[in-house]
Amino acid sequence: MFPCSVVCVGSEWHRFPSSFFVPDYVSEVCWINDGFRGLLPLPFNSTLGGTAGAPHYFNSKNKASDVQYLRDLEACDFLVELQLQRPYPSRGSDLPTWEVVAALPYLDS
Repeated sequence: MFPCSVVCVGSEWHRFPSSFFVPDYVSEVCWINDGFRGLLPLPFNSTLGGTAGAPHYFNSKNKASDVQYLRDLEACDFLVELQLQRPYPSRGSDLPTWEVVAALPYLDS
């Protein structure tokens, strides 16, 4: 269907359930820099020690590292975005090249 697709997640990283739920044709889930300046979850990596391992940029202060973000937005095939009524624009709305391929209702409690 979509060979080696890359799914990018920005401001909604905390709502993204897990990379375990993405389809097999997705080769990677990446984070894009949307202004959040804390550490982000990592894909499972058995060579780092699985869930007990930590990459070199992890720290005890929850400070972000530029290493955790995908630098080239052109590499994103899909962007996961939640558009609620907000006082600031969503990441997807300032990237005019995106085309909506699915829009689903979301319960905003």
